Amino acid sequence: MRKRLLKELRTVMGKRIKILVAFAFTGLMVIHFCRAFSFSGGMGPKKILPVRITLFTAKYEPSRQVVSLHWVTATEKNNERFEIERSLDSTHFLVIGTARSIGYSRSPQHYYFDDPKPVGGEMFYRLREIDSSGKQFQTPVISAYKPITSLELTGIRSVNKNTELHFAIISPKPTYANVLVSDISGHVMKTFVVKMKEGANMESIYVGDLKAGVYFLQVNDTTNEGTVMGKFIHKIKSGKS
Repeated sequence: MRKRLLKELRTVMGKRIKILVAFAFTGLMVIHFCRAFSFSGGMGPKKILPVRITLFTAKYEPSRQVVSLHWVTATEKNNERFEIERSLDSTHFLVIGTARSIGYSRSPQHYYFDDPKPVGGEMFYRLREIDSSGKQFQTPVISAYKPITSLELTGIRSVNKNTELHFAIISPKPTYANVLVSDISGHVMKTFVVKMKEGANMESIYVGDLKAGVYFLQVNDTTNEGTVMGKFIHKIKSGKS
């Protein structure tokens, strides 16, 4: 009886050992397979970028009234330049400067750039890397904050074939403002009221019905906190391509 029990026990233990060995072997195969390939985002092979950036910072310096940008590359290959872009809403970016790249390097390289005209509130920055073949790569977005001390008007630009005027109003507090568009003679062509939050307020106005010429955009805080004004040139684009 005892011999039969020992025999059955040896049989069961043998099967368990075989199963454990099989699992261990399968696990090693999976590990080696994963190490043999490198994936980016779970889809396709990992891209080799012309520049590897290890540091990218932005800081507002009150003493100089600028936002200082600093980035470091670990390696560079075939890179031509960096374009520095800024946004007030982290979505719509405009180029505010460029920096020439070392091009080829296997050692850390430091780059510096000052935004000389930062506006109040949170500003968002990113770099666009452009190599010698024209290919472009964007860095993640970072931000810097400048205290808002007064009403500001910035980013005036025409879009959609000069039929719309886009601009941003920086407000130190939630309030209302009267916005006026006047011609060079002082005649008010358009007026409307906007509700503003603290910080950046992205606004737009239709100007497709205006004649070509020089115009002024004026923003008046309804609580008498201030008035700001900007100038823009309205051009009428021809319908011909």
